[in-house]
Amino acid sequence: MTAVHLAALALVLAPLPAVAQSVDGLVGRWGVASYWTPADKAKAPGWAKQSCGQPYVIEKSASGNLLMFVADGQKREVALKGKKLTPVDKKLPEGPAKRHVRTITALAPGSFELTWEDKGFAGRYGTVVYVKCGG
Repeated sequence: MTAVHLAALALVLAPLPAVAQSVDGLVGRWGVASYWTPADKAKAPGWAKQSCGQPYVIEKSASGNLLMFVADGQKREVALKGKKLTPVDKKLPEGPAKRHVRTITALAPGSFELTWEDKGFAGRYGTVVYVKCGG
């Protein structure tokens, strides 16, 4: 392995920055877009920023978790466990809660990406890019 490969591997294996380890780092108004192909990954943040006119709002729940939409289109309570966002509900309209688990796959100041663990949801929604709206 070259030094470049080792540096890239270290970035992948590094723990997420503190913002993702805190529910508060994900609360806010976000522009959202999805992509399905690697060629569209670089374009997705721009698409997400364009959607800030109708932002996707992530709130903090009374119990300290997140309130955000799951695949059934309703806002649900979601717990942040490491890099995973897991619904608190044990059973959701489209099946068990484990189908609705998402993983934070990329994180930068003012943006993050989520992928669905369920292959059906992953195929339907792609990789979802969130870009912070406003200043």
